[in-house]
Amino acid sequence: MKRRTDQKVSCPIFSRSSPCSASTTFGIYISMGGFSKDAETEARHQENHRVTLIDLPRLLGLRFQHYAALTEADRQLLPLKPVYDLASRA
Repeated sequence: MKRRTDQKVSCPIFSRSSPCSASTTFGIYISMGGFSKDAETEARHQENHRVTLIDLPRLLGLRFQHYAALTEADRQLLPLKPVYDLASRA
């Protein structure tokens, strides 16, 4: 997971130093800063690899979507707490 939010992950995703080697058939890249258009295009057009790019908004969405399916022990690792907005909107 890339922690810097000041820049996007760019191309090439599949380099010699990449964790996705020639023998890997799929991979997930998570970037809090997003991905460049080149990286998105490269991931979409990979024939030998299936790559999923996940930015911060999507990661949070997946967390909320699947929260109910987590075990109680997993929920305790990163608990969600409701926040209520009771302010009137005029």
